[in-house]
Amino acid sequence: MDARTPQLRALFIHAALTPYRIDLLNHLHRHLELKAIFLRMNPASQAFDQAELRSRLECDHEYLLRGFEIGGRLFRRGVLPAIETFDPDVVVTQEYSPTTLSLALLGRRILGRRWGLTILTADSSLIAGDAGYARKLARRIALGAADSVIVYTDAGKTWLVDQGVPANRVFVSPNCQDEKRFATALDDALPLAEQFLVKKGLHGRRIVLCVGRLVELKGVDRVIGAFARVARTVPDTLLVVVGDGPERRALEQLATREGVADRVRFEGQQQGRDLLAWYLLGRLLVLASRWECYGAVVNEALLAGTPVLCSKAAGAAELIRSGHNGHVFDPYDLNVLSDHMAHWLQAAAPLGVQPLKCRESLMPYPFEEAAHPFIQAIEVAAMASRGICEVTHS
Repeated sequence: MDARTPQLRALFIHAALTPYRIDLLNHLHRHLELKAIFLRMNPASQAFDQAELRSRLECDHEYLLRGFEIGGRLFRRGVLPAIETFDPDVVVTQEYSPTTLSLALLGRRILGRRWGLTILTADSSLIAGDAGYARKLARRIALGAADSVIVYTDAGKTWLVDQGVPANRVFVSPNCQDEKRFATALDDALPLAEQFLVKKGLHGRRIVLCVGRLVELKGVDRVIGAFARVARTVPDTLLVVVGDGPERRALEQLATREGVADRVRFEGQQQGRDLLAWYLLGRLLVLASRWECYGAVVNEALLAGTPVLCSKAAGAAELIRSGHNGHVFDPYDLNVLSDHMAHWLQAAAPLGVQPLKCRESLMPYPFEEAAHPFIQAIEVAAMASRGICEVTHS
């Protein structure tokens, strides 16, 4: 769809507003009559500056915070009245959540009109393989009621189709950000990166970045182990860990045992310009997650022109073009990880050899190409709700 279509109204119900969702929501807003509803003030695992995020969000939005939580699952009051008030053509929900299930079980006629149901899920063969009985049952109910499904990866689509979901109801929309907006933000962060370069003594260094929550499944211990091997042969390297979490002390102790405590810096959680400055300084980013729905940091690093070594367990591995913008590796194979790390670091110029500047994006395709299937999924759901059964899409 090339122009905004006011007659098509979509209600996007999401757990929380995050930095990596804003570009998508703004893109949808420019093409549809969009309203967003958030069920948390922040994601359960990380806090963001919500005032800053809201200042960048273009669509109408609200928070529904009344209700309760059981085992991380949100049960919110006010969802049905919000649907009735907005009167959407399509409701977009996240995962096989209580909200999704309530809409699936109550049926779309409960509010006196029909509306399409689109489900956004991170499902893949790996994630689905870890599912317990409750999630499998919830998935069966939700997919049976959905008019369209959005996944992050081609592998996710393949898995759903293999489970019997019609291929023309499944759309692949990677979790990406707008390269034009991101490039402007990087340019604004360049002076701060230059300050970091001087104040943190980074001249002559080749920086490996590890960005994310410091929890076991992120595999930061593997990154430190591989880095310790590389540090012996590439002496000017530095590992910068950007993030915080319950594993931080254990990881600091691991760096000491590996003999690289002076070569590993823990910078804590960074947001906004501070995080972008590190992307500008990094020569390589490593995501070694043992399990990862997607991995938004991969997209961010590639947009900043930083090559990525990405775990094959992360959905964002599909963004990697081997040898061009990084490599995909087995997160349990330390030898392969250290070999790839050494290869990319040896090919990178140390900081300070050339003036610091923004680099060309290494993303394999533009944001609009990633976001367009999301709009297609909403259009398909709207047509299905109107009884148009023969749906085709490009």
